[in-house]
Amino acid sequence: MLKNLKQNQMPLVSTSRLPLDNFISGALLGGMSSVALGYARVQKGEANTKDVVKEAAKLAVGGGVVTAAAIGASNAIVRRDFASALLWAAGGAASLILIEKFINKEKQ
Repeated sequence: MLKNLKQNQMPLVSTSRLPLDNFISGALLGGMSSVALGYARVQKGEANTKDVVKEAAKLAVGGGVVTAAAIGASNAIVRRDFASALLWAAGGAASLILIEKFINKEKQ
């Protein structure tokens, strides 16, 4: 099926399951969700645009990290490589904690 695509067409599926692909998907999901919810808060006068953008950036990065780590861990579990699964999960959690600390430090 993919071989029949013209050169300028982008396939809808990929056999790539690289961590950066998963990060991008998670970042898009986190960022888009945050913007959608933030937009509603701005419209109601409950938040300002600057704060919504900052929150969206934070959730985009966090969503990307968590998604990449979760999919990395689940792929390792499928391979029955439980040590790698644990490392993926721990690395994702640690990264999220560091991101949160960095962002909170920037607020001060």
